[in-house]
Amino acid sequence: MVEIILKNVSLDYPVLGHNPKFSKRVLSLASAGRISSGTKKQYVRSIDKLNLHLKPGDKLAVIGGNGAGKTSLLKLIAGIYDQSSGEKSVVGRVTTILGTGFGLDEEATGYQNIFLGGIALGYSYKEMEACFKDIEEFTDLGDFLNLPLRVFSAGMKARLAFAIATCKHPDILIIDEGVGTGDKAFLERAEMRLTEFLSKANILLMASHSNDLLRKFCNKCLLMNNGKAVYFGDLEKGIELYEEQAK
Repeated sequence: MVEIILKNVSLDYPVLGHNPKFSKRVLSLASAGRISSGTKKQYVRSIDKLNLHLKPGDKLAVIGGNGAGKTSLLKLIAGIYDQSSGEKSVVGRVTTILGTGFGLDEEATGYQNIFLGGIALGYSYKEMEACFKDIEEFTDLGDFLNLPLRVFSAGMKARLAFAIATCKHPDILIIDEGVGTGDKAFLERAEMRLTEFLSKANILLMASHSNDLLRKFCNKCLLMNNGKAVYFGDLEKGIELYEEQAK
């Protein structure tokens, strides 16, 4: 069974050690008061004792202000970070769309990056080789796929990263502001592809500042603040609470 379970999960980032240039007060203000210290180091608590249970059919909007812990949560579920405490269980194949260049190499060609991006997502060489034609047609990058990624524009990188991430259908899809870079024609194709893609994903987690995008694809909401879950439940109620909180 595909599912995500977090039990009392916390995530801490070590910061700066005891650098005398940064006072504890300055660090505390910069981290919304979440700086803690031990005998040897200081750390920021990015996620604080979070409980979450997602099952097939759950399409979760993760919302909150800057520094709320949204991206940290998505990266933790994706397996990029390990929790500092608590229990995490993620059952099912996970695909992530985290920015425009996750898992890609600036010096490798577009074609080479198809393999590199696929490996980062947990796919084999043969699985990605079977995706070549689909990615070529969807990105419409032509001969640019033979050139190093460093010569690509931000929009071209977004096309390639998006095409790689959506060439296979996962059990769990994680999106962090992954859709929104590129020309109008590409965005229309991306939305159509994403709609089809989501219909085959069992669980979705999406962090975005676009309420329209969240309403289109999500049915539940997790509102975060200072690393904690403020609200989990109905999407519209969560958006309403966030808008009130932001006033």
